[in-house]
Amino acid sequence: MPTLTIRDYAGDRDIAYVPGRSLLQVLEAARVPIRGGCDGRGGCGLCVVRILAGDAGVPTPIECLQLDEGQLAQGQRLACQALPQTDLRLQVLAPPPQAGWRYLDPRDRPSPRLTPAAPPDSGPALGHAPYGAAVDLGTTHLCLSLLDRRTGQWRAGCHGFNPQSAYGSDIMTRLAAAVASPAQAHRMSQQVVEGLGAALWGLAIRAGISLQHIGAVTLVGNTAMLALLSGRHCDRLLLPSQWTLAIDCQPETTDGWVQTWGIHPRARIDVIAPVAGLIGSDLLAGVLSTDLTGAGGGHLLIDFGTNSELALWDGEVLWCTSAAGGPAFEGSGMRCGFPAEPGAIDRVEFAAGGPQMRVIGGAQPQGLCGSGVVDLIAGLVRSGQLSSRGRFAPGVPGDGFHLGCGARDLVFTGADVDLFQRAKGAIGVGISVLLEQAGWRDRDLRRVCVGGAFGRAIDIRNAQALGLLPAIAPERIELWGNTALAGCEEALVSPAARGRCQHLVGQCRVINLALCPDFDERFVEHLFLRPIAGPGP
Repeated sequence: MPTLTIRDYAGDRDIAYVPGRSLLQVLEAARVPIRGGCDGRGGCGLCVVRILAGDAGVPTPIECLQLDEGQLAQGQRLACQALPQTDLRLQVLAPPPQAGWRYLDPRDRPSPRLTPAAPPDSGPALGHAPYGAAVDLGTTHLCLSLLDRRTGQWRAGCHGFNPQSAYGSDIMTRLAAAVASPAQAHRMSQQVVEGLGAALWGLAIRAGISLQHIGAVTLVGNTAMLALLSGRHCDRLLLPSQWTLAIDCQPETTDGWVQTWGIHPRARIDVIAPVAGLIGSDLLAGVLSTDLTGAGGGHLLIDFGTNSELALWDGEVLWCTSAAGGPAFEGSGMRCGFPAEPGAIDRVEFAAGGPQMRVIGGAQPQGLCGSGVVDLIAGLVRSGQLSSRGRFAPGVPGDGFHLGCGARDLVFTGADVDLFQRAKGAIGVGISVLLEQAGWRDRDLRRVCVGGAFGRAIDIRNAQALGLLPAIAPERIELWGNTALAGCEEALVSPAARGRCQHLVGQCRVINLALCPDFDERFVEHLFLRPIAGPGP
């Protein structure tokens, strides 16, 4: 039986394997952590390894697309594509994001824009378990807040990576993986339940309370994440014909969750129902927290994420849709991408001496997060090094733009530009279709609320220059950050807020972009790196 020798920080490990499976399958079976985002299909290009000794066969056409000549010459391969037959010695170059939770200092928490709705909660076990947790289930990140339900006071918060990411970086790949295997679907659900349990334990420690003092947990999320958590109707979300219909994501029981989390046995678990199709309850929570349906119309919410969701209030109807933002807004899926954590470049300014970069936490730069990508692309376009079509100028090296910083050579490639363009194009189509349905022009927008971790830090003018945000007066654009979690906090502490979410569903009209007859033409128009061109008079 051939042997696989893996070199990492712990030294060399030997794994005996049976030929016939991909290198990724061998590594996963041996519980060797490796990054991935396409369930082993080769589409994400993340599971990179370096062959140090031995023969892993001829690179496949997919590898030749994902890896450049220099990488292949260095022995780099995609683990999902390589089919080992003999003894190999290798190094994993793409370890997955650390599963640890980042707990927030109260000083890191943005001041709330709205106070929790009154009256305060009076749910089960309030006297003995007065605390509650709000949870935002994102495709890439899980975010939690711990609050005192009696006062609405925020006590602690954290965020971490969704452990399901190994099954796919996008929702469709992840749903397909769950539908293909009931056992795999169960594992995906348990991963999130157990991950939330670890996060709740850490929150309780930081707040100085017992887990038994938590008497309520409220969860919001995009529809796919809620379906994967509850284990219900994942198959329906793979059918475009279902994308405007209600999807029941309510778990049959939450007793197992309560037991795993160790919270009060009579704790109330609320899974806020999604709107329909791929429009989740995270969008409803965002509408709630931003007061999007306040006086008048012309209010637009863009909740940026792997599955981006948009809502436009015209004064009577809440027009909603979703767009496949992909991992570009989360700082992943790119060769030099990095999540918005210490070490991420979140600001780039072009000066005479070249790009000047700001790094979160002042640490050694590890890569670009979403806001840094926006700044970099905008600067490259302004300096003439990148065309509006997304093509580098002749003076830029063939492998991409070298940032010239960091412990590793950070290179922003043409494939990275393309990934951003596709995400931006999908958002642009969503905005244009909602405005058309409501009979509005972009210049008529009174408010644009930008949500998501990506939206908290972007430079508004750079985003407008690339056509990512409408070309309106910048003062009409509000950067909110995680609107979904903020709305979930309100729903946690207030029955009135939970009722408001249900009322909002009745005001929604869901638009399925996949059924728009001119989607392709709109999409191509919004691929250009230039301001959004509003309709004529």
